Amino acid sequence: MKGFLNNLNNKVKQMLQDETSIINEAKRRLEDKAVPIPVTSEMILYIFKKQNLEQITSLDVQIIGGSLIVKGTAKKMLVPISFSVELKPQSASRRMLIFKIVDLKPLNQSWIKKMVFNKPSMLSYSDDNISIDLNQIEKIRNIPVGNIKDFVIKENKIWISLGL
Repeated sequence: MKGFLNNLNNKVKQMLQDETSIINEAKRRLEDKAVPIPVTSEMILYIFKKQNLEQITSLDVQIIGGSLIVKGTAKKMLVPISFSVELKPQSASRRMLIFKIVDLKPLNQSWIKKMVFNKPSMLSYSDDNISIDLNQIEKIRNIPVGNIKDFVIKENKIWISLGL
């Protein structure tokens, strides 16, 4: 009887090891796969306009070279001030892209940065870093699983790769 139980125990262990190796192999193969999705300047502009930006007018977003350029006019005490912000992509976390403020014209004023970029939950601003929640874009939101694995700016688009 003892031999039978030992034999049964060994067979169960072997089955569990085989199942674990199959699961690990499937995970490894899925990690290599990603879906490329182009994000245009119009999509980023949609995220900005989805926020209630009462004091910002004539907002425009462009993807030029390796940068995201945000232009507009902000009102401070009823005085319109035109601004241009250059953002460089830094990293990705879940479905958020994090950009670094490289240049702000005409003045590097924190009130402009906060007025334009500090609109939780879609946009957030902290220490010259801007986080943009790409899950606000329908094309990305319709993919139920996965996070941003990689991103690159080319052909005036931000190409993100969503994967597991």
